Amino acid sequence: MRHFFAATTRTPWIAIASLVAAGPLVAQDKAPKPFEFAGDAGFVMTSGNTAVTTLSLNEKLVLNSGPWKLTQQFGVVYGKIKDSVNTSIWRAGLRGDRLFTARTGLYVLLNYDKNRFAGVAGRWEEGVGALVKAIIEDADRLEFELGLSAVQQSATSAAADRNFAAGRAAAIYKHLFAEKAYFSQTAEYLPNLQNGPDWRLNSESALVAPVSSSIAIKVAFSVRYQNLPDPGFLPADRLFSTGIQVTY
Repeated sequence: MRHFFAATTRTPWIAIASLVAAGPLVAQDKAPKPFEFAGDAGFVMTSGNTAVTTLSLNEKLVLNSGPWKLTQQFGVVYGKIKDSVNTSIWRAGLRGDRLFTARTGLYVLLNYDKNRFAGVAGRWEEGVGALVKAIIEDADRLEFELGLSAVQQSATSAAADRNFAAGRAAAIYKHLFAEKAYFSQTAEYLPNLQNGPDWRLNSESALVAPVSSSIAIKVAFSVRYQNLPDPGFLPADRLFSTGIQVTY
């Protein structure tokens, strides 16, 4: 299945109402906490005439130590109709950010993902690059990243495995309505430097509205696009999800 939907029709409106009630943004001049955690989950299961199970899990752990920020992430979208798996998207990553000034720094990353319904049995990416924090206002944050990566990709079909050098250009935007209520938008462009038509684009739009100091409603829409998929596969996967987010 190339589309994922796990929400009631009321949930996005609940999130919007929570944002309105959150009130104006307060000053965000606090020092970062040494330890931060965020996790969200969505689950749907039906039985009877239709037997469907769909699970979405995401977690993010951040350690702040002086000029360094270390981030670990994991996510999965898994779905079945009766006994047949129709969605299986996995991703994990480790990343280190080192700031040299309030606005500039570098990053190193190690990512892994697989999506057998897109023909990807496994894909490793090791990268390094520079980052610039273009906007660091109270309500708005905008960051640009530019780097290089080495990619090792194995296929589920008869297509040959590939190892290649890739570029990476990314933009990350976040608008805070209040301290824990925000909208975020990320976009990541990943060109194969050895084969021009073989490029990927990942994006996510997310809206988070708190219902308590540590629990929020999250609504997200993401697109994973591969311009040159293996034969027999479509280029894009689109995922719409809603769920509960827990932060610490």
